[in-house]
Amino acid sequence: MSDDDSLPSLGLVTAEVDRLVAEQERRAERYDTIAGLLVAFCAALIGLSDDPSLFGAAAALACMASTAASMASLVVRVSLRPSPRSLRRYGEQPRSWTGTRLLDLKIWVYERDEALLAQKAARLRVALSCVAIGVGFSLTGTFELALR
Repeated sequence: MSDDDSLPSLGLVTAEVDRLVAEQERRAERYDTIAGLLVAFCAALIGLSDDPSLFGAAAALACMASTAASMASLVVRVSLRPSPRSLRRYGEQPRSWTGTRLLDLKIWVYERDEALLAQKAARLRVALSCVAIGVGFSLTGTFELALR
């Protein structure tokens, strides 16, 4: 039995884990895009608002809170991979041993990144809630000014 025959499904499992990691990375990129758009939207809403009332101030505060939560989401980084130098020691081991260790490492990184993505998503939910509140205050202020 050759070294490759001892773990016949290792390649299949590794390919599936690689697919899941790639999907996870795309999700992280989407979260970062949403956070960036929220920051830009809040900046525009604050910049375009000329409502001097309490509603305008509340809208600005809510948008600032949304911006802070969005920036906090951007700070959470995922896809931290091992350095090539740390992998060097695997080159001297049998292929199946190295394959299983690398697979274990990918799974560990995936699980750690899932926890980080959950933090990112929670911060984005706060940011989205704050921007919704900000828009609500802004609209209320606009209607209040129109009714004067």
